[in-house]
Amino acid sequence: LSITKSIVEPLFLKSVVNTLYFSVIFIPLTMFCSVALAVLLDRKIKGINFIRTVFFIPYVISIISASLIFMMLFNGDKGLVNGVLDLLNIEGPNWLSDTKLAMPVIAIMSSWRRIGYFMLIYLAGLQNIPKSLYEAADIDGASTFQQFRTITWPLLRRITMVVFILLLINCFNVFQEIFVMTGGGPGDSTITIPFLIYNEAFKYFHIGKASAMSYILFVVVVIISLVQNKINSKKLDY
Repeated sequence: LSITKSIVEPLFLKSVVNTLYFSVIFIPLTMFCSVALAVLLDRKIKGINFIRTVFFIPYVISIISASLIFMMLFNGDKGLVNGVLDLLNIEGPNWLSDTKLAMPVIAIMSSWRRIGYFMLIYLAGLQNIPKSLYEAADIDGASTFQQFRTITWPLLRRITMVVFILLLINCFNVFQEIFVMTGGGPGDSTITIPFLIYNEAFKYFHIGKASAMSYILFVVVVIISLVQNKINSKKLDY
């Protein structure tokens, strides 16, 4: 009964919508940037290892520190982003106080932290693709984009599926960013499922309701994890 009430709880439904909204921004942005960086850095040039390390650094920064950095960058009064917009004679919004912009800012920060990690995963896949395929494509006159579309991307499809599932799990665990940057506001526009569970359990002491929501989230994450394990049990293309 408690689980049924939690499912129909308006704020819970709002948190589900917010979590899905976060996912729609976070997953494509992270995947696209990770693949793009991996392709650009899959080259034998001087200092390439140092450049890869630089892009990986955000992943080892704590979520709290990253959140504070982006709060300063997107500060409505003195933030760097609005400062740049002012130079272009554009009036910058108060990002984290806007119901439409707060979640995208959080998604961008979360993506920035994880791009370096998933870039390394894609790099591992790229470096195992036989160079002979690209040499044959060069002989046939294929452009760089055509080589990516017909060789690189198809051979990374299973790695991409694993990355997608890992990112999806991250979406259902997003909490610290919300806690530090917006506290669920403005107007409940950034309340996610984990954040709502935290509030119900430790702020309002609605233990039963929080437990029911946790069970629902647990089932979803377990299903996603089972799918991931099934994919990982299969041999990757490269």
